[in-house]
Amino acid sequence: MNNILKELPPVLSRDEEKKLGKKLKSKNKKTVEEAGLKLVEHNIRLVIKIANDYSHYSGTLDTDDLITEGSLGLMDAVKKFDIDKGVKFSTYSAYWIKQRIRRAIGNQSRTVRVPVHLLDKHRKIKSYIDDFSFKFNCLPSIEAIQKEFDVSKAVALHTLNYKGTTTSLQMSVGDGKHNDTGGHSELEAIFIDENQVSPSETTELSDGFLNLFSHMKKVLNKREREIIKTRYGIKTGEQVTLEETGELFGLTRERIRQICNSSLLKLKKSYARKSC
Repeated sequence: MNNILKELPPVLSRDEEKKLGKKLKSKNKKTVEEAGLKLVEHNIRLVIKIANDYSHYSGTLDTDDLITEGSLGLMDAVKKFDIDKGVKFSTYSAYWIKQRIRRAIGNQSRTVRVPVHLLDKHRKIKSYIDDFSFKFNCLPSIEAIQKEFDVSKAVALHTLNYKGTTTSLQMSVGDGKHNDTGGHSELEAIFIDENQVSPSETTELSDGFLNLFSHMKKVLNKREREIIKTRYGIKTGEQVTLEETGELFGLTRERIRQICNSSLLKLKKSYARKSC
């Protein structure tokens, strides 16, 4: 790995980054492509670092797969980067790299898909447990995990005992004495999906989103809409923190909080008037 890193282009200086950022705004397509390619080439180191950070939580995906996904995230960042917002490209691109990698782990590495935000929380808790174990040579208490991450006792206990394995629904269970065939029952026969969403509920949910988008367009300005969509995962299905949202829009954490609060208040008042 060290030999590969030595062969990669060096990290760009702030001035070099600014020059390339300005070229991304050029009307000349070739200039934009060349600047974007250079930003990608000089930030592959960042992709490799982030991919290695996630390699212990990647399931069946190997590090090369994570680097590939992270590189796609890096290219997403190049397309969306705006140098005028004053954010460093490495800071901005890290969000998109992590998003691609987390989504790949959630979608591809497990038999059962785990929501990305839950997977990320699980990863952070596991990292905390590993660091604690290394430092104190023992596992943290359930209460310590709860306090550190503000999670329920059930979540803390599950993460502490989680081994990352899955069980086949065709696995035989029981002794066969209480079923009609006299043989063993399969695990899938025991489960009843009481939470299955019906087609009518799916349609209702879809209509609700369309109604929300329409209402947001009437009540909020463009920047407010984009911040709300990003902060609450309406665009990607994955909520992000105030800090991450601020980095994407070149604003402070506090300013993002203020905009979210005022925008939600506008929507609430508008819905209240509509229902009268």
